[in-house]
Amino acid sequence: MISLIGIILALGLLIYFAFKGKSLIWAAPICVFVVAIFSKINPLSAYTSEYMKGFTDFILSWLPVFMLSTIFGMVMEVTNIAASISYAICGKIGQKHAILIVALSSYILTYGGVNCWVVIFTVFPIATALFREADIPRRLMPATIAAGTFTSAMTTIVGTPQIHNLMPIKYFGTTPMAAPKIGIICAIIEFGGALLWLTYRSKKLKAKGEHYTEINPSKTNGDNNDNINIDNKLEKEKLPNPILSLVPFAALLISLNLFKINIIISILIGIFLAIILNLKKCNQIINSLNDSSLNSIKAIVNTASVVGFGFVVKFTAGFALLRTLVTSINGDPLLVETISINILAAASGSASGGLQIALDSLGDVFLKNGVAAGYSPQVLHRIAAMSSGCLNTMPHDGAVVTFLAYCGVTHREGFYDIFWVNGVAPSFALIIGLIMAMNGVV
Repeated sequence: MISLIGIILALGLLIYFAFKGKSLIWAAPICVFVVAIFSKINPLSAYTSEYMKGFTDFILSWLPVFMLSTIFGMVMEVTNIAASISYAICGKIGQKHAILIVALSSYILTYGGVNCWVVIFTVFPIATALFREADIPRRLMPATIAAGTFTSAMTTIVGTPQIHNLMPIKYFGTTPMAAPKIGIICAIIEFGGALLWLTYRSKKLKAKGEHYTEINPSKTNGDNNDNINIDNKLEKEKLPNPILSLVPFAALLISLNLFKINIIISILIGIFLAIILNLKKCNQIINSLNDSSLNSIKAIVNTASVVGFGFVVKFTAGFALLRTLVTSINGDPLLVETISINILAAASGSASGGLQIALDSLGDVFLKNGVAAGYSPQVLHRIAAMSSGCLNTMPHDGAVVTFLAYCGVTHREGFYDIFWVNGVAPSFALIIGLIMAMNGVV
């Protein structure tokens, strides 16, 4: 019991550090020491052995995917492929539907293989121009970009190359296309719910007299000169053909899901085609490699820190007690899987981190009990992926912090809408998915 108290205390400390914006690179090891002391384990050994093994194993498994998908996002930005797709959508449905355009743009990029953390940097200039034109309150911008990034495109829609959809493959022997009916129907519900909320909020805020504001209103006429330069650049520069711009994304998805090609090779194919279609941008792409590579390292090291912490926890007596409690629950195995992953994702403030910890620790239990109850591994895969993207949306979630900060919006202004879009809507879709699974739909 003392060990369990230590785990709870350490989780609380981890949440506190993350919420305060402290780097998990040093915060997670401190929490490891707390767990070790309460569990009567040598703290130094816990850090140098178990923690570092969990940390390095995660990086060994996922660094190439993080780095290449980040580079892919950079290529989409430098070549203006992302802008081309966004403005093509804008031309079809009109600027007054700015929320839909921005959300769709980020959805396409995420489903097309761009790292979730990177989408904000690619879509932000487009979102700024459209929100300004449509006079939509800036506080909705982070949630709108996240609506296409951290909802169904990340976890729910079948075939997505995001790691949340790839992780369960190792544990359940499935493919990225697992449980297609549940994935497609729930993806529509999830994305549609997010859009309905954002549309409702936009009308409500405007009715209260809120308008679009620049990040730094002190500049001349309230304009943000950096954003104006970006907009003018996109207007003056000839954008790539929007149809051809979809080719790299399509090639990545087809190679991964139809031809079953390794995710690393699939992303490389997408990058190669994007460069071939925009050869004149080669020098800019090369010059941007440093920043994109560093961004990928920062993202994966933060996630790996959380995974390393979880790796230590699973060797303690407290976790053994939790595991016994979970395996002894007489409830439906899918509910056990759902609750376990949501709790770990919420505690760690990371969808991928919480999912990795849960699957490492309880993946065999999920599979054994699920199959025994008559559920296919496909269903276990889809529900696990969807569960990771619900309650992870906490104030200390690294992605939440990044999106709010980059858009110039405070937690007080923007977190409420992010939680509805990335927490409530996915949770509702997950409930629908559970009902479908329990009724034999795959």
